[in-house]
Amino acid sequence: MFPKNMQSDRIGGIISIIFGVIAISESIRLYPKRMGPLVGDYTMPGIVGVVMILLGLLVIFVVKGEKFKVEFPDRKLMKGLLLTFGLLFAYWVLTQFLGYEISTLLVAMGLFKVMGSYSVLKSMVYGVVLTAGLYFLFILWLGVPLPNGMFGI
Repeated sequence: MFPKNMQSDRIGGIISIIFGVIAISESIRLYPKRMGPLVGDYTMPGIVGVVMILLGLLVIFVVKGEKFKVEFPDRKLMKGLLLTFGLLFAYWVLTQFLGYEISTLLVAMGLFKVMGSYSVLKSMVYGVVLTAGLYFLFILWLGVPLPNGMFGI
């Protein structure tokens, strides 16, 4: 019925339909807490669920898949991916101890170096600019309370 090279597309469509059904069931569960016919916490999961089901059906029955060859990343790319995940995990941990500003600065410099292949000096400059911009946006302008860390900054 379906070409063999479309098996991954069908699996993706089925997964989309499953998540759509889960979203709709959550919408049904939240329906009694509604504030009006289309106002309440149930609206967004319901819309997302319907869209996911429709897109899943579209992928399964309408879209034609294309054959492609999957290649494992080379050593340099894999090292960059692992360093990126490591830096993001370190950011999650460091934010609690060093605070938002210091950990954002350190991890941003590392990410600019790893992902952008910038020199250390450029990574530092870009890290400072990014941290300052995020500081002004989230802390000064929006007033979002973020972790201060052990230094109280």
